[in-house]
Parts: sequence; structure tokens; C-alpha cells
Amino acid sequence: MKEISAIDFNVTVPRGKCSPTEWIAVYMFPWCGQLGGCWDGGEREVDFVETTGPEGSGVFASNRGGRAKQVTWVNLTCSIRVDSGIRQHLTFTSRKITSGQGRGTYQWDIRICDASASKCDSNNQLWHAYRETGPDIFDESMMIVIDNWGINNPPQSGCRLEVTDMLITKD
Repeated sequence: MKEISAIDFNVTVPRGKCSPTEWIAVYMFPWCGQLGGCWDGGEREVDFVETTGPEGSGVFASNRGGRAKQVTWVNLTCSIRVDSGIRQHLTFTSRKITSGQGRGTYQWDIRICDASASKCDSNNQLWHAYRETGPDIFDESMMIVIDNWGINNPPQSGCRLEVTDMLITKD
């Protein structure tokens, strides 16, 4: 993680194919050289995309683990729900804090923009989904997971989460 400055990718969920409560996610956590990684019950998890946000199940959000700082993706009028579908670009940026308060942790930003973009920033973002600091456990090797758990049931037939054009930029 300490060598990564950005992760960019497109995320697509088809409109009308997913249950309103479908639980899908794209997240990362330290691999730590252990079978299954060092997820630690979500304490070491960064959610780029998750549909179990503060507005309830089926709402797109971004956060680190199950923290109250999770931020819902919204358009001009309301939260964006999984059954409405999406096609967006996501840019996650990361930088190691090397001095002052927070030294040894990471500053993270997640920005969402149109899928035609190759990078989201303050000039083209549709919304600024999340900003947080991460602990130094993230110095370890990372693993990225793409999941569709369904919710209380297997995933609905035809509901799919596509992640394409992933680009990881190193310092």
C-alpha cells in the first residue's frame, strides 16, 4: 500500500436487475501473508463501493469498515440505489502522512465521476464520496475483493457487479 498513490476503475451495475437490498462491494484489506488475509472483522477494510450504507441496504456508499463515517453516494435529489443501477468511474487516492499529527497513517480520498473519465478529481467529480485516514497496518500488501453476497438470500439472477479498466498507480 505504501507504494500506491491511486487506484482507478469503472464500476457498473445494470439497472433493474438487482434486488433493492442487494449487497455488493468492492473493497481491499491487508493480505499480510496469511490465508484469507488480515481482514480482522472489517477493522482493516476499505470499501470503495458497498451497498449497505448509512441509508440502509441497497444504497451505494464508501468507507473504511463499518464505521459511522461511511458516506452515501448521492445525485442531485437522493441516494443512489443498487436497483437503479450505475455506471461510474471511481478514483481512490492515497498518501502516507510523514510528519505532524497522524504521522505514519494514510490520507485517503474516494471521488466518483462519469464513467467516460480516466480519473476523478475536484474538477469533474459528481461527488466526493469519502475522506479518511488509515492506520499503518496498511503498509502491508493489499488484496482487492469484488463481491455480490445478495442479502439474506443468494444474489438475484442477472444482478452483476462489473469492475473494468482498473489502473493502480504507484508513487
